Amino acid sequence: MKEREHILERISEECGIAALSKAVSQLLDRTHDGAWKDVVTTAEAVRILLLTGTSRNSETVRRAIKWLREEQDANTGSWNDEVWDTAAALRTLRAVGLDLKSDVVKKGIHAIRSQYDPRSRSWWDVWDSAMAIQCFIDVGLEDDMVRDASKSILDRRYPPPDCNWLNLHTTALAIETLSSTELRWENRIIEAKDWLKKEVTAQKKRMNIWNLALAVRALNCYAKPEEKDFLETLVRDRIIPAINEGKLDSVDLCQVSLTLIQTAPTLMKAATVKAIVDLAEKDQKGLADLFTKIACSWEVGGLTRELEEKAHEPYVITFGLTKRHLYVIGVIGTIASVVGLALYLLDLLR
Repeated sequence: MKEREHILERISEECGIAALSKAVSQLLDRTHDGAWKDVVTTAEAVRILLLTGTSRNSETVRRAIKWLREEQDANTGSWNDEVWDTAAALRTLRAVGLDLKSDVVKKGIHAIRSQYDPRSRSWWDVWDSAMAIQCFIDVGLEDDMVRDASKSILDRRYPPPDCNWLNLHTTALAIETLSSTELRWENRIIEAKDWLKKEVTAQKKRMNIWNLALAVRALNCYAKPEEKDFLETLVRDRIIPAINEGKLDSVDLCQVSLTLIQTAPTLMKAATVKAIVDLAEKDQKGLADLFTKIACSWEVGGLTRELEEKAHEPYVITFGLTKRHLYVIGVIGTIASVVGLALYLLDLLR
């Protein structure tokens, strides 16, 4: 596969994945000396590339990871002495396979923990706390500190009629973060989700794309079937046209890409299925690659999770295929066998 080619480029225009592919291409155009605008943007851009088919051994990813590692403070283990930057960098380093026992990751985790305030049960503010929680959940370190910080975020929510965290984008991030914790169905989160939907409805035509992308991801975590049309309209009427216009900076491109990755399996399901069928008629290998990527990177509910380290461990006699790849190939083979048997039986009955 070419450096700039993604499997998502090869399926139907109508499903919105073409817009994601365009966003990724624009993101690649904005790299400079192996990195993007800053630590957070570079880290998020690399995760997006991995989730859309780029190999972690590609030159673009390797240069960005090298840049991230060089930006780490050798003394504190942090990135810019910021919780947000450090959390984003760690999530990406784990996504490319760095072990929790590696010095780079261990120092980064220590840097985040060292900035935790046990009195307030949080980091500096709701935003930093949310980023730290997402990081620890992603790397598999969900402990008492994470649970206490989650409760602290919930306790900081304003009472009715506001039902929010200071502003729209902080509220969106808090909702998305808490949706991955044991507090997921706490009533105060549901109230905040309802507040967020009202604000988005009132401001959707004038809201900036960065805020809108965050809001769509948060609302998608709790969307009822009857609310899917509302979110799909936001994606189709605001986010996709903004990508097609080609004027978004790398920060906005990261946010819209993450939003499309999360919402594609749910908001665009019917069109995606049609696109997969179309692809099956033209390219069987491409179809297998696409199934493997979806199985490894997208949960059914649409929430993105990076590959676990075990999924990267190859068997000795499988030509480098991972356990996850073998499982997906087995499932596809089983489905093909069942379909073949059914066609054979139908032919006999004629």
